[in-house]
Amino acid sequence: MNKLAIVGTHPRTRDMAPFDNPGYDIWVFNEAPQNPWVKRWDACFQMHKPEVYTSENNFVRADHWQWLQQSHGKPIYLQDFDPAIPDGLKYPLDEIIETVPGADYRWFKSSPAYAIALALYIGYTEIALYGLDMSSNTEYGYQLPNFQYWIGVAKGAGVTVHNYSNEQYFTGSLYAYEGEIQIPRQVFADRASFLEREIRRAKWELEKAVNRYTEAVTENKPQKAGELVTNVENMQLALAELEACYEVSDRYAGRDDLIPRQEFERRAAEGQRDAEQARTDMWVHRGEMQYVWNIWRQTGAEQARLQFIEFANRRLQSAAECGRYTGLMRENQGYMVKVDELIEAAGGAHTVKALEGA
Repeated sequence: MNKLAIVGTHPRTRDMAPFDNPGYDIWVFNEAPQNPWVKRWDACFQMHKPEVYTSENNFVRADHWQWLQQSHGKPIYLQDFDPAIPDGLKYPLDEIIETVPGADYRWFKSSPAYAIALALYIGYTEIALYGLDMSSNTEYGYQLPNFQYWIGVAKGAGVTVHNYSNEQYFTGSLYAYEGEIQIPRQVFADRASFLEREIRRAKWELEKAVNRYTEAVTENKPQKAGELVTNVENMQLALAELEACYEVSDRYAGRDDLIPRQEFERRAAEGQRDAEQARTDMWVHRGEMQYVWNIWRQTGAEQARLQFIEFANRRLQSAAECGRYTGLMRENQGYMVKVDELIEAAGGAHTVKALEGA
């Protein structure tokens, strides 16, 4: 035989294996031969330690140890010889490391890796892989890079490899040739147009709120003024944030150079830093205003009213600064998320390096 099918247990493609094609040897793993979906097999790998395969608490097949002790007339590869297993063969690890190119790294992270290495050692010229999915978000994800490595070793040795497992991890855009990750300039332009409309609406609402607040202060109504200034502050925050978002989107819309993700990240971090300081200042001025507001409310003193206006203006100025920096932060963070989505769609994190000049 020069054709081999290595078959794992993942149901997505295991039934596609050439069980009915006598031109292929079939290799399987662990308890698989005990299951009816394995129509035939020519070798099995049980590469775990004896305390594992002899356990009566095997959650896959409680009778696996009994099965291993029976004769099946086919090799069962083990880490070491076990006299209780009549079909057991010691896996030729040392010989493989010495003779198979790429094995000298001693990098084996799964039973399929051992199987591919043995196939190269024996001399198979064609290998088909089924049922060996190792999704990156599962407990087997750590095995995936090693699985990819051994497929590369096999192909480098001139072996024809038919991979019906983890195919999605062997495709993607060609670095620097395909899948350039750039947010289209029209996205920025459309965002700026939307924000312009929102800013006009917010300004109109703020103007009405300021007029009501000014009227309350002028008419010496501290209770009403205290309530309205908080509303003005919130609206000032919102407007300043919108204006900053517009500033960011409009600036990017006018750029004709590559805008790396790193720039969005850096500007978002700067905005966050400055917003935290502005928020601190806003709370300080809010405390100052609250103090003189209480005096104004209790005494009706003109001096207290004037001081209230002064501290309220400082509070609103800090709110505008806080809103601006928050807008710079959030708008750039939004573009970071967009870029990450494009990167994921184009094939993963390696594309980030291209954007960042790596």
